[in-house]
Amino acid sequence: MYISLTGVFTLSDLPNQLAKAYDTLAIELPKCGSDGIDGRTEELGDGTLRTTYAQKSMKATPHFLQRICDSSVIESVNYIRTQLEGIGNEVAKTIDKVITFNTPTTTIIDYDGMDVNSVVDIIKAGYDNHLDHIHVYTKTDNNINDNKVDWKDDNSVEGIHYNTTLTLHIDQGVFLLLILPPGDSNFYYEDGITNEQVPLNIPSLDHNYDGLRVVVLMGNTLKSFIGTTPSIRPLPHAVHMDISSTTPTRLVFGRMFLLPPSFKSPIPSLNSITFQQWTQAAMIPNNDDTDEIAFSKRRLGKQQQQQ
Repeated sequence: MYISLTGVFTLSDLPNQLAKAYDTLAIELPKCGSDGIDGRTEELGDGTLRTTYAQKSMKATPHFLQRICDSSVIESVNYIRTQLEGIGNEVAKTIDKVITFNTPTTTIIDYDGMDVNSVVDIIKAGYDNHLDHIHVYTKTDNNINDNKVDWKDDNSVEGIHYNTTLTLHIDQGVFLLLILPPGDSNFYYEDGITNEQVPLNIPSLDHNYDGLRVVVLMGNTLKSFIGTTPSIRPLPHAVHMDISSTTPTRLVFGRMFLLPPSFKSPIPSLNSITFQQWTQAAMIPNNDDTDEIAFSKRRLGKQQQQQ
């Protein structure tokens, strides 16, 4: 199976309205969005500023972004969320055709009275926990000259600086759907065959709004928390932001499909660890981590606590 080797694929032939909604959001949200009101801004390792707007599940507050942005932004966000919900269900069905859970056939994973024996079941069980997030990256000459990142915990070192915007990492979710900017080449992933970091080049939109892609990235849940045959490769990926005088902002819309925090792993060696415990453990630096990876884990762990 292709996805078990690569951990990534792209979807095309998407509705033109999805491209239009993304285009509206990419233009208008950087104008109306702000830090502290539904958004949170952080400085990344290379000096890039990233503002994140995130909310969990389709049942999240309907007032999200309404205090700062007009109806065109709200309508675009809601349309994209609805489309990603449907796309996610179709992706789950496709994955189910080519994998099986390693749980013994005499044992059914039970969660709140619900049988969970497929990726589709996982998506249903985690409905209230899936995370929609919008990242607005800004990198200009102005914020690259003084790009010192100061950590305020005991394990940090002031003045850390890296050339990578987001260091190579894998996500802990089931899978992630990403809408990257048309024409984007800032997203890099580790090739499953060569182990080289290569850019994922997204085509530009034509005048009919054709060309939008939704990228499917596999997380670590199926391989390391559930256990499947064949094993699904979680995709190591990174972001290397270029400085652009014409388009200094880069908007990425993503949906991370997650399990409920109390869901217990069926893998015997994990001793019924919950999904929340498992994801938190992944954010703790270990002795094998490089300084850059440890820096990234502390950043992600701090971000997870704030959600």
